[in-house]
Amino acid sequence: MMNLSEEFTVYTNQNLTLSCQPRDSPKKLVYWYKSPRNYKGREVHLYTGPNFTITKATMNDTAFYSCSGAEWGFWGIRRYVMVNVIEPGEPSCANGWNLYKNSCFMHSARSVTGTWDQAHVYCNGSSAQLAKVSGNSDALNFMSDLAKRRNASNVWIGSSRGPRSRFLGQCATFDGHKRAWTKSKCTQVLPFICERVLPEVPKDVTIEQISSSTARVRWTMTASGNTATSYYVELSTSSSGNVVSRKSSSKERSLLLTDLQPNIQYRVRVQAENVAGNGSSSSFASFKD
Repeated sequence: MMNLSEEFTVYTNQNLTLSCQPRDSPKKLVYWYKSPRNYKGREVHLYTGPNFTITKATMNDTAFYSCSGAEWGFWGIRRYVMVNVIEPGEPSCANGWNLYKNSCFMHSARSVTGTWDQAHVYCNGSSAQLAKVSGNSDALNFMSDLAKRRNASNVWIGSSRGPRSRFLGQCATFDGHKRAWTKSKCTQVLPFICERVLPEVPKDVTIEQISSSTARVRWTMTASGNTATSYYVELSTSSSGNVVSRKSSSKERSLLLTDLQPNIQYRVRVQAENVAGNGSSSSFASFKD
């Protein structure tokens, strides 16, 4: 199994430069390779040199990338990078996470186990929480499949129809084979499932025309359950759909668009992202400058 040194998530049509300079390699002897995300198919040579740029990324650029060179006197030292390319507005999860409804889920590796408290700390360190399991049949099937992938009977989760019974030393577990909530001693060492909740979708996107070349975009978010830590405004032309710009507004809920061209029909949408980089987008709003 490869050891990832970095992981990047970019949107379609964005550029990404990957850099690698093994300690003892001349630039002409640094090689970049690409292999499929599903580990199937041949690895192909892409480029020779320390920097490789993915230009106007497409979904086909989602893959493992590796650079090879010399380090400490050894040739063929590999460094692996995972690149996820996602469509703006489409919910997507990082490598190793599974999308279900409005969350991304990850089962801990076979070698990663712990007590309930240790599992809780591990998930928090991954910008996540211990997964919460509803009684919906579809949700139970999803969680059951996720648990059984690691051949695990019981896994730690965040809740079991209510808070954990800490005063009894019992914490919430889920039995993947029985598709049922259970409880185990909080000090027992078990695998676990983490959950990253996607931020809510930005609402009420409006455009205020300020001048012939300037407009301000505003939007709202519901106060409850909002996990967004940053916002991005994507500006594109209505005719071709080509993205003109994608600007960050930090945590502000408005952004000034400048250098607009006359008689061009534009459309905008707002992407809310959480600390883990997972995002949800608003519908498009159109305007003509």
